[in-house]
Amino acid sequence: MLIGFNLATIGMAALLDAEIWLGGAWLAACAYAQGQRLLSDYVQPVGPRHNWNAPQGASSVLMLNAPRHSDHHARPTRQHPGLTLTHSTMPMLPQSLPFMTAIAPVPALWHCIMDPRAHQWQPKRPIQPPDPAMRRRA
Repeated sequence: MLIGFNLATIGMAALLDAEIWLGGAWLAACAYAQGQRLLSDYVQPVGPRHNWNAPQGASSVLMLNAPRHSDHHARPTRQHPGLTLTHSTMPMLPQSLPFMTAIAPVPALWHCIMDPRAHQWQPKRPIQPPDPAMRRRA
């Protein structure tokens, strides 16, 4: 009787350990997915000239063509396999989206790679002469 009780206790403890381990793994997977979504939003901010695309094969395969961000925002009802890219009118990330999300938490590296590219896509604004009325007030 004592052996049966010990085996049952050990079995229940093993099941409890497995449930805790699997629950922890599930929570870790949820945290990882949330982190990837947040990093992806950081890498691809939503704005008229800031819908960066990642045409690399790794991005398309791993993210179901989601990296075709500009076309997705221009035509939100289009199915993902039908999304297109136009390199001359849509900004492109220099590397795959998984790579860019890996370097996003390192600001110095991120800015070194992305600032020159972002500068190219900034709208050209004409230089406005100073307002004479503002000069008189000062």
